[in-house]
Amino acid sequence: MAPRPHRRERRWFRRLVALLPFDTRRDYGHAMEQDFLLEYGDRAIQGRGAIGRLWLETIAGLFAFARRDQWTATKDDLRQTLRGWRRSPALSLVLLATMAAGITGVVVAFAVIDAVVLRPLPVPDPPTLVRVGERHEQNPQLSNVTYATFLDLEERSGSLTSLAASRFAFLNLTGEGTPERLLGAQVSGAFFDALGVPPVTGRLLTRDDDRDGEDAVAVISERLWRSRFGGEESTVGRRVRLNNTVREIVGILPAGAAYPLGTDVWVPLVARGSGLESNRRFHGLLVIGRIGPAATGAAVRAELGTIASSINTAEPEADPDLDLGLESVLERTVAPVRPALWTTLAATLLLLVVLGTNVAHVQLARAAAREREFALRSALGASRGRLARLLLTESVALALVAGGIGIGVAWLAVGSLPAWLPTTLPRAEAIGFDWRAAAAGLAVALVVGLGVGGWPAVRTAAPGALGGVRIVGGSGTGVRRLPGRVLASLQLALTFALVVIAGLVVR
Repeated sequence: MAPRPHRRERRWFRRLVALLPFDTRRDYGHAMEQDFLLEYGDRAIQGRGAIGRLWLETIAGLFAFARRDQWTATKDDLRQTLRGWRRSPALSLVLLATMAAGITGVVVAFAVIDAVVLRPLPVPDPPTLVRVGERHEQNPQLSNVTYATFLDLEERSGSLTSLAASRFAFLNLTGEGTPERLLGAQVSGAFFDALGVPPVTGRLLTRDDDRDGEDAVAVISERLWRSRFGGEESTVGRRVRLNNTVREIVGILPAGAAYPLGTDVWVPLVARGSGLESNRRFHGLLVIGRIGPAATGAAVRAELGTIASSINTAEPEADPDLDLGLESVLERTVAPVRPALWTTLAATLLLLVVLGTNVAHVQLARAAAREREFALRSALGASRGRLARLLLTESVALALVAGGIGIGVAWLAVGSLPAWLPTTLPRAEAIGFDWRAAAAGLAVALVVGLGVGGWPAVRTAAPGALGGVRIVGGSGTGVRRLPGRVLASLQLALTFALVVIAGLVVR
C-alpha cells in the first residue's frame, strides 16, 4: 500500500491552495487536494527525491495558476469598476478630487519633513559632526561659548578633531551693482575641515587664512555665486568690497552645505590678538567639531566634563558653574521647527482621514443601493467574499488613481514651495520631490483605498447581508442606519480635532 502524506504535508498544501481566489478554492480545492494525495502516494514509493520534485512541481503549478486566476478576477473587477465610473461620472470625479486633495497635502507635508528633519546633512559622515556648547545652572540649554573656552577645547580635547568656531556677521556687499546686505560668518581655520565638503570651484578657507596680516579673502555660497555673479568661473579671484574691506573670493561652497544655515559669505575669524583669548564673558561663538574615529559620544562627554572642571578650578570667578555639552549639528539645526512640521503632517493626515470618511460614507451608500445587483450576482453563484473583493477593488482603484493625481499635483507644488516658505525654515533649499515622496504617496493611497473600501466590503461579506442590506426579510434600513451614524459621529470628532490642530499650526 502506498504511503499517505502526514498531517504536516496536508497543512502545507492547503496553505498553498489559499493563494487561489475563494471561488476557485471552493470549486476546485477538494479535487486538487485529492489529486495531490494520490500523486504523493505514488512518489513516496520512489523515495525522497521524487517527493521533493512533487513539491517543486506543485508549488510552481499553484503559483502559475494563482497568478493567472487572480489576474483574471482582478481584470473582471476592474472592468466592473470602469463601468461604474461611466454610469456616474460626476460622482466619481468628486470622489477622485476629494481623495486627491487629501493625498496631495500629505505628500507635500512629507516632502518638507523628509528634506528638513529626516535626511542627514549633506556632509561626509553626518553623525560625527557635533556642536559643543556651554551650559550653566541659570541656563541648562546649550549656548554659544567664549573664545577663551574654544582655545581650551582646541588645546585639551583629544577625542574631538577639526574643532572650529564661527560667529554671525552681517556683511554689506558694495562696489559692484546694487548694494546687498548678506548674512555672513566669521570662521576659524579648521571650519571647512570640520564640514568636510569640497568646493564647487576654487578653495576654501584654511588655518593660514585665520591669521593677522594675511590677505583678506572670502568664500561665497553657490546661491550667491549664481544670483549675483551669474555662475561665472571668473568669479574666483575677483575682488569685492565687504563692509569697506576689499576681499578676494577664493572659493564657492556647494548648495545645501551652507552652515550656519542661510550663510552666503565666510571670512576668517582672526580673533587672536584681539583680547578675546582671556575673555570668558562674551558667549558669541558657535563651536563644531568631529568625533574622532576611536572615540564615542560618552567618552567625548566625559572629556568635556573634565575640561569644564579644570576651567572652573583655574578661574572660578570668570565663568561660574561652567559645564560643556554635546549635541548633533542636525539636531541643533532642526530642533526649533520639528514640532511644527510634525504637527503639520498630523493635520494633513487627519484631514485625509476626514475626507476618506466622507468617501467611505458615499461608498457605503452606493453599496446599499446596489442590492439588486448583488442579489443577482449571488444567485448566479458569486460568494459574499467575491462581492466583497469587488467593492474593495473599486475603492483601491479609486484611491490609486486619486493618488496618481495627488502625486502629480504635489510634484508641481513642491517645486515652488521654497519660495513660499518662511526664510527662517532651516534646510528649505533642500526641499524637493523625489522617489521617496512618490512612494509615500502611493503607500498612503493604498492604505486609504483599503480603509475606504474595508467597511463596505466587510458588511457585504457579513452573513445575511449584501451591500449593507438584508436579502430576506425587511428593507434593511436598520442595517444601513448604524454605519451611517457611526461615520457621521466620526467625521464630527475628527473635524473638531482638525480645527484644534489647525489653530496650533497657525499659532
